[in-house]
Amino acid sequence: MSVTPFLRIPVTDLTGYALNHQHNGRCADLELKMMDCLEAYGRGLGKTKCQDIIEDFKECNTRAKQVDRIVKMRYERHRQYYMNERKEHYEPSPKIDSY
Repeated sequence: MSVTPFLRIPVTDLTGYALNHQHNGRCADLELKMMDCLEAYGRGLGKTKCQDIIEDFKECNTRAKQVDRIVKMRYERHRQYYMNERKEHYEPSPKIDSY
């Protein structure tokens, strides 16, 4: 989440971009929607009213569901290989320069 500086000086204005995700195109739109929603409702009420946008933004940052899905697929592949349901552990890689 965004962090408001305790002391606002020109240096914090210059380095403020490092604390947000506007330079990263993947989550920039979600962060902007989240900040607009939190600004509209305030910090206390915004946490309940904007919960779905906040969760989407956190998922965009951490990619926790994506990583969890990859780990589960990997475990399933290992399980199939060790239970002899799959002949090869991994598919052979393509030949070099075989676009």
